[in-house]
Amino acid sequence: MIRTYCHAAVIVFSALCFFGKPAWGNSIDDLILMTESLPPLNYEQNGELKGISVDLMDKMLQMVGSKLSRKDIQLMPWARAYRNLQEKDNTVLFLMNRNQARENLFKWVGPLIPLTYVMIAKKERGIRLDSVNDFRHYRIGVVSKDLGELLMKEMNVDSNNIESVSSGELNLAKLNRHRIDLWNYGAAGAKWIILQNGYKLQDYEIVYVLKNKLPSFFAFHINTSDEIIIKFKNALNRLKTKPSKTGLSELEKIVERYEKEGELRVEHSISNKGTATSINNDWDIRSTFH
Repeated sequence: MIRTYCHAAVIVFSALCFFGKPAWGNSIDDLILMTESLPPLNYEQNGELKGISVDLMDKMLQMVGSKLSRKDIQLMPWARAYRNLQEKDNTVLFLMNRNQARENLFKWVGPLIPLTYVMIAKKERGIRLDSVNDFRHYRIGVVSKDLGELLMKEMNVDSNNIESVSSGELNLAKLNRHRIDLWNYGAAGAKWIILQNGYKLQDYEIVYVLKNKLPSFFAFHINTSDEIIIKFKNALNRLKTKPSKTGLSELEKIVERYEKEGELRVEHSISNKGTATSINNDWDIRSTFH
């Protein structure tokens, strides 16, 4: 009889190994949380992770009853984090734009802050772009595996014109040293990086709008249980809709706090057209949080 039970146990264990991890092995506290440096959404300051999406993740973790916190979030280059999300169970990466190429690769919680991707140049260069065809005349800096790089591929921009690095800060340095002509990046993040590094915003200009107001998401590994996804979705919905004493949702309060700190200004409108002639010198983009 004992031999029969042992034989049965071996069969069950073998089946679990063959078909993958058992459902109970995929818990919220097993999650590996990853983000990149993309201020003012997520960044490190004085050894502490800050930013709108970091604050949101920290609050959601509390709401779903997890032992994890912002201290467990790992800051790493986007390309490495993206590769981990594809290859390793229990991984979470934020924030990520959701598009057709990525749709079935991950599970999604959102939408969140709309992001606008643009081409940035030194104003002294006097660069004017009327269409994508004009890109061929310039060296374009992108962040590896970032949406900006994907947009270049979708627009069939010659790879010889594209130079990939690991961060927006590196591309700003290359732009200042004339090692690239155009910086492909999110408008709000680019503005923040320029100001935080002590440069004057009026020395730069947005010369082309690649994509306007793309919603961003928390991306989970495809094997993450639907139960976990639902818990995070419910938590995020509460943060977006639950009124506070000020009449703002918790998400709006977080955004307002960073606005007051001067780390995010999103007030003026931007043209939906590719050219950026309607953008004022403040680089501000009105975003809606819903």
